[in-house]
Amino acid sequence: MPGTFLNEFISSQDVIIKLGKQRGRDTRRIGFSEKFAEYYDPNKTKGSLFKPRKYPMFCSPDEWKKDLSGGGYLIKEDHSFAFNVKSSKQRICIISEYKKNSFDKTFLKALNLLQQTPYNINKKILNTMKHFHGSTSYGNNLTKKLLQDQTLSLADDLADRTFYIPWYLDFRGRMYSSVLQISPQSHDEGRSLLVFSEKKHIDKHNECASLENLAVFGYSKYGSPTGKVSKEKMISWIESNERDIFKSAQDPILNFEFWQKASDRYSFLAFCFEWKNIQQSKAGERYTNIPVYVDGTCNGFQHYAALLRDHISAPFVNLVDGEIPGDFYQNVVDKLHSSAGTTDFSDDITRKFVAEFVDRSFIKKSIISAGYGAGLERRSKVTSKNLHDALVQKYGKNWFQVIGLATENSIEDKDIKLLEKARKIEKQIDDAIKDICPAFSQAKNWLTGVQSLFNENNKCLCWNNPAGVPVHNFYYQFPVYEISLYMDGKLHKIQFRDYESTQEMSLRKKKTSSSISPNYIHSLDAGHAAKIITSFVKSLGKNTPHCIASVHDSFACHTTHVNALQKIIREQFCEMHSKNQLKIFKDQVEQFFDVSLPDLPSFGNLDLNDVLKSRYFFY
Repeated sequence: MPGTFLNEFISSQDVIIKLGKQRGRDTRRIGFSEKFAEYYDPNKTKGSLFKPRKYPMFCSPDEWKKDLSGGGYLIKEDHSFAFNVKSSKQRICIISEYKKNSFDKTFLKALNLLQQTPYNINKKILNTMKHFHGSTSYGNNLTKKLLQDQTLSLADDLADRTFYIPWYLDFRGRMYSSVLQISPQSHDEGRSLLVFSEKKHIDKHNECASLENLAVFGYSKYGSPTGKVSKEKMISWIESNERDIFKSAQDPILNFEFWQKASDRYSFLAFCFEWKNIQQSKAGERYTNIPVYVDGTCNGFQHYAALLRDHISAPFVNLVDGEIPGDFYQNVVDKLHSSAGTTDFSDDITRKFVAEFVDRSFIKKSIISAGYGAGLERRSKVTSKNLHDALVQKYGKNWFQVIGLATENSIEDKDIKLLEKARKIEKQIDDAIKDICPAFSQAKNWLTGVQSLFNENNKCLCWNNPAGVPVHNFYYQFPVYEISLYMDGKLHKIQFRDYESTQEMSLRKKKTSSSISPNYIHSLDAGHAAKIITSFVKSLGKNTPHCIASVHDSFACHTTHVNALQKIIREQFCEMHSKNQLKIFKDQVEQFFDVSLPDLPSFGNLDLNDVLKSRYFFY
């Protein structure tokens, strides 16, 4: 009966929902139909269907308690729990492990501190965004249009208020904003709308460092226009473009050409407003409240290198100091281009693709995905799509002739051919990563071997992250139920998993094996983040209001405090990894489960103290 009702609703409306098959997957997705654009009018629609699910708060959120409950919004949901997990079974596992052991509570302190940061809306950004919103083309991406409409509507509601953002944890201890549209973890537009409600004074003692750090931030938000260069050259670029920066801030609507070329254009425009305001204010009257972010360099690979003291990859991920920042992505690109001139690629077409299309931006997402455990086949499908888009852009509608196909070949033939080339490219990316960061494959293979022991016994592998979070590599075969829908004369089947099932279940062994490495690394960066937040707030003193934001491996504070934040990031990373985290993991697992694990991989020659001197570790 529910299926019949849903079928009737979808068929009769024909304006909101459509069923489609995701490329390369046997999964059905529910999305917006083409007629949705005709139906949806943000100025008329006031119903809850198009409203944000979660809002910021006008008071400080409740603190999460030691029993992991009671935090966030004042009105609690049915299961108010610090961890956002899908099933009761997983929730019980976390609570059981939490009560059983005497855990460090750093993760709870960090979560509560994030919630206490007060924000305001950047009205200059809001006004500019509203002006250009009507002329922005979203093509067929109606979801993006809906998100942008929600963002602007929410910003209007918040424009004259101070507000707070509730936070929660995922099962690895990573901290997430409850608000999607406007938060430090939002898209560029949503992030750029935020300013700290607390303004900091720029005086003669902190002026030089404050302006330098703000300039480096502006350079990065523009998209590193002259590449990976020294801090001095980043600042020089800002100074040489100051006229355009001032014009953008003076009238961003009239003078839009410069700032709209930025990779994060509204974040860069927020920088322009701040830079002009500070530079044109009198000494003693300079204040700042823009969040200035510092980011890790391929942070997953930073942790891999530190785990095994990998001196080979250390310069590429800025674990050691250099005159300019290391560039892991570009080094992979260089290796691919070098390989393209040899017999490593088995055909001329693939070599041509590498020479023409493979650059830093083309492979960045693939490298990040590889670092977090995505397999070659999954990455090849993404690369295949990127190749298709690049070919269409360069060669037009007859792009398929470049790969040796004729007009009469089917779309399926073309997809298969492209996927074949993408696999070869991804294989070379894997080989390049192994050469540049040996610790990656060594640590990943060891962790996968540990997981295989647990797969054999159908046991859920668990450990504690450095901030005290009990982490479970929790992937079970939950019962699956299917709803069949007849639409347009076709049978569509949608599957639902019953995450509340109490029956005995088997592990999803393929999933646990592919997930153990990224989940372990994420548990480390979550522990690092928690320690950074608590240490930073402590360094400010009890009577100093704190403002800090986090995006996993990126942190924001006032530009006046960036140097102090960077120092703490380096110190906490060194302190955490000086304890040999893989050995701690091994000891915990052996103690928890009374098993004997394989010997750990050997160390390289990296001196972790070098991180303390690295100017570009997080910048």
